[in-house]
Amino acid sequence: MFLNRDHTEGLGLPMPSGFTSREQTIARYEQLLDRPRANFYFHEVFAAVRATTILMRVGTLLIDAGLLPPDADMPINNPASQLLAKLLDLEVTANKPAWITGNR
Repeated sequence: MFLNRDHTEGLGLPMPSGFTSREQTIARYEQLLDRPRANFYFHEVFAAVRATTILMRVGTLLIDAGLLPPDADMPINNPASQLLAKLLDLEVTANKPAWITGNR
């Protein structure tokens, strides 16, 4: 669910038609497991932390390889880090997240 959000909302794109909403996905999950949902918030935050960490590393490697300028903010300002901030009710510090293809 987080990667769907990251690749749509995080990049300023709408969810493609045919994809279920967060609520529909959780309801289906509960139906298939025949039990109430687990703490989805925890798992969404955990997924956001993992994605943010990966993009921080990718951004740093791209800077080190000379594929991004030394002052690129992609390691700390990317779709995952902005969504993580939103999930934690923290201030999003930049208007538009930096992305790999947008910085070349």
